[in-house]
Amino acid sequence: MTQPAMTENNGLPLDPSPFGMIMHAAVRFPGGARLILILFLVAICGACEAPVRTGPGGYIYFGSGNYLGKFSLHDGSSQIVAYLGDLSAVAVGPYSDGDLLLTVRRVVNQQDTRMIGQFEVAQNHYKTLFIGDTAVYLPDREITVYDDGFAIQTSRIEDRERKITTVYSHGHHERVTLVTISVSEILFQIASRDGNRVFHYDAVTEILTELDGLARECDLEAALWVAEQEQMLCHRPGDPRANREYRFVSPDGVVGAILQLPTENVFRPIVYLPEKQLLVLTELWQGLWSRKVRYGVWIYELDSGESYRLAKDQYLGDHVVLKSL
Repeated sequence: MTQPAMTENNGLPLDPSPFGMIMHAAVRFPGGARLILILFLVAICGACEAPVRTGPGGYIYFGSGNYLGKFSLHDGSSQIVAYLGDLSAVAVGPYSDGDLLLTVRRVVNQQDTRMIGQFEVAQNHYKTLFIGDTAVYLPDREITVYDDGFAIQTSRIEDRERKITTVYSHGHHERVTLVTISVSEILFQIASRDGNRVFHYDAVTEILTELDGLARECDLEAALWVAEQEQMLCHRPGDPRANREYRFVSPDGVVGAILQLPTENVFRPIVYLPEKQLLVLTELWQGLWSRKVRYGVWIYELDSGESYRLAKDQYLGDHVVLKSL
């Protein structure tokens, strides 16, 4: 049986949505009081605008301050995995044998030092591998690619000894971003005052190729590689943070579809789930009154273009590791 529509005393339909209920309540008040009431009710009902749903399953390792955490992609819950002591997690990535590759920072005598280390999940133990600002692991050749602040290096174990090879030298104040695109390939970006340069590096052939077209259309600093489409999901270089528009861009710089996301908040893609054609994104917004920065986690369905919030008030950072769906 069809449920009858909600009505007022005069028989007109009543919108049961949060916004409809706000307007229904406010219409009973005179002009100035009505405006104040609307603003107040919108503020306290902000959580109703994006309902939280269950997600696809699996979990994400993430770093938050001195802690390593695990976030559920099913119900949006999180738990602490490890306390890192005087180390602060900057980035979390996959490593060999199911372990994690961590970029951490330590402040000693007001000196900020960044290090690359291995977190052994089974033993719940961290050990430093070398000094560096950012790193990724390529399992096909068991190579760690990292930036030591002056050059992009590769590190591998040969005959029980660590072998370091320089891929590309850069200025000390130039910012480096590394993005893994396969088990043996990366893209990296060198950002300076003169603009961005983007390169492709193949660890098997050791061939380095500059990608001018991609550098013009794509900022790798907040980008995500979507393997099934062989495209980068990124925004234009120089786009203001509040107005970023994420587009699919091929390695030769051809711009494709635009990701349709709510425009009121700032989003960043952090994980691609190829089996389910889903994206996981972080969300940033400010409260209406306090202007306090808040975070959330969203799911975006590539096939349908639909998106929904999985968790509110959850910080995951920018670099995470997806585990078992």
